[in-house]
Amino acid sequence: MQPISHQIRLPAKRQSLIDFYQFFRQVSQDFHLSEQIQFDIELSVEEALTNIIHHAYGPDEEGDFVLRISDYGDKIEVIIQDWGKPFDPEAIPPFDYSAPVEARINGGMGLHFMRTLMDSVEYRFEDGTTILTMIKRRDPVMPLMPVEERIERELQVFDAVARALSTERNADALLDLIVDKLTDVVDADRGTLYLYDPERNELVSKILQDDTGRLTQIRLPMGEGVAGYVAETGETVNITSTANDPHFAKNFDRESGYHTQTMLCTPMRNAGGEIIGVIQLLNKRDGVFTRRDEIVLSVLASQAAIAIENNRLLQSEKEKRQIADRLREVSSIINSSLELAEVLQLILQELEHVVPFDLASILLIEGQELVLRAGRGFQKPIPMHSPLFKITENLLIQEMMKTHLPLIIPDVREDSRWIRTEHTAEMHSWLGAPLIVGDQVIGELSINHRQADFYRQTHVDIVRTFANQAAAAIERARLHEQTIVQARLQQEVETARTIQTSFLPDRDPQLAGWDIAASWQPAKEVAGDFYDYIYLPDDRLGFVIADVCGKGIPASLFMALSRTILRVMAQTDLPPSLLLEQVNNQLKSDSRSNLFVTLFYGLLDLQTGAMTFANGGHNPPIWIQAERPKQFTMLNPTGPALGVFPNVYYDQNTINFKSGDVLVLYTDGVIEAINEDEEEFDEARLVDCIVAHAHHSAETLNAAIRQTVARFIGTQSTEDDATILVIKRN
Repeated sequence: MQPISHQIRLPAKRQSLIDFYQFFRQVSQDFHLSEQIQFDIELSVEEALTNIIHHAYGPDEEGDFVLRISDYGDKIEVIIQDWGKPFDPEAIPPFDYSAPVEARINGGMGLHFMRTLMDSVEYRFEDGTTILTMIKRRDPVMPLMPVEERIERELQVFDAVARALSTERNADALLDLIVDKLTDVVDADRGTLYLYDPERNELVSKILQDDTGRLTQIRLPMGEGVAGYVAETGETVNITSTANDPHFAKNFDRESGYHTQTMLCTPMRNAGGEIIGVIQLLNKRDGVFTRRDEIVLSVLASQAAIAIENNRLLQSEKEKRQIADRLREVSSIINSSLELAEVLQLILQELEHVVPFDLASILLIEGQELVLRAGRGFQKPIPMHSPLFKITENLLIQEMMKTHLPLIIPDVREDSRWIRTEHTAEMHSWLGAPLIVGDQVIGELSINHRQADFYRQTHVDIVRTFANQAAAAIERARLHEQTIVQARLQQEVETARTIQTSFLPDRDPQLAGWDIAASWQPAKEVAGDFYDYIYLPDDRLGFVIADVCGKGIPASLFMALSRTILRVMAQTDLPPSLLLEQVNNQLKSDSRSNLFVTLFYGLLDLQTGAMTFANGGHNPPIWIQAERPKQFTMLNPTGPALGVFPNVYYDQNTINFKSGDVLVLYTDGVIEAINEDEEEFDEARLVDCIVAHAHHSAETLNAAIRQTVARFIGTQSTEDDATILVIKRN
């Protein structure tokens, strides 16, 4: 076929990279490139152009390059031509994973990335020119559905399922409706719902969509096939190609004559967090299943689990049947409102008709705190969104986060885990149930009674089932609030930025004897930079600054993954070197992209001033001691970037803060800021600025760095995120 091509000729200067980004953004739109293909091509071309700019022409020699990108339908062809010094890829030594990080950077890492990201990379030389040809293949996909239409379809499905939960008494019909709506909303070809049979320890197909008629029922032992693996591990599995997947059971395709290419499978959990079944979808019609498909499946899997649990309650004794009817009415009321604040108030209002209580509250986990989002029965007014407990101090929520099970305290006066407040002074019995979405505890629903030893196991069963419904309603409301933002702004990127910003600390630590200030300036709508504080026992503070290699949505998602893994693992109280080793291995195993992150993690003893750190390929922080104000120390990398190589060893070092000492951490967006003369701000200018302002407060020093960089670049736009973290001992 005749290709569609775009071409641009630019001078071999750093400023041309900005022109390339703008050019490629338009090409990506015209060629309808997926985010992954767009990312792979952009990073590869950026590497090739950087090589031309730095190495093709001499210091005083001017030259150009020509970039042509062509769409052949099934592949994208990139041709880059320059007239500078010939580049011979054979002269570059093979990439050595075991070499030190400095040797890797100068030893073929860029060419290795290009060959990894692209399907074909070829250099040739003609008439004094170097011609680089790169090929990126893509699978043909159907046009993407507009965002507004997809959101509308999802909301219609959620509404239909919610109404069916309230009115449909036939569990089989309800489950069939859920699977049918689910396959429709995510554009899957067919779906299957399995239930777990504990007596035989196997999965049995409850809803089986098979138009061949050859399969009437499927039984899978736990651990066998994709569904058996999901039921055994509790993981959500998204398979983009079944051809080489080790868990895919090919015998069912052979029996039915069906050809399975892509799969999405997630577990269903009951109120106790136990897996009661699995829902799987087959063959996405417009490509592969997306992260949003996973979210929709998770929400509807929760609804299906509710339907299953309600049905089992209806089959029990008459009293439980009556309770289940009441819960179905509550579910109808909850699902009639999508405003989260209203949903939470309705939860407590209706719960009072099901289980007696004198005081009730819903606390949601926000950062490291349990925040009050709804309350009923409080004698004194208490503002909503008030932090009531720190998670590190509340043993009850810690236990529920580990076990996913409700707790009863017969008499709070005799339980050391209980934290007494002025609002609970007259209460004696307590019952708490975790709010669970997927496999994550997002908060707790707790009730109190003035009478000691009031609550029994029957109350636990009711509250646990109710809390499960409440958690699904909360997650649905949150998803709805997110889609409202997306529709209003007409782009998902802005929502990604909002979510990403929420990952960052709300405020800097206010600690006696210490002065800490951070700033975060994304270059685009979303960023790959992040920083965080982790409050640890024994008066210690963990802190991190990191920079993901890449731009846009992929980098922001990898940033979220990196931050989550590090935060969870930091709670295990590992030393910095071992923490980076485990985070690196987890990133390498979890990520299917070619992204990586540079990361500095420090563990500070707030009493002694001793700080132990490990540096994973990040820009070296600058440490200035008050007793030597004109000198500085660079905290150099103790290992490579994270997510590049598995099983990497990281070293760690320790420094000791004294009064007046200051440590400045930063990302490369600070020192690589470019002015109109194409000069970088560089580390030398940064050091001069820090030395000149080190005697000021952390906030003043942070602002001085930002202002100095801004004056240096003038009217030039920034193409990279810039994050600064200043820690000073008073």
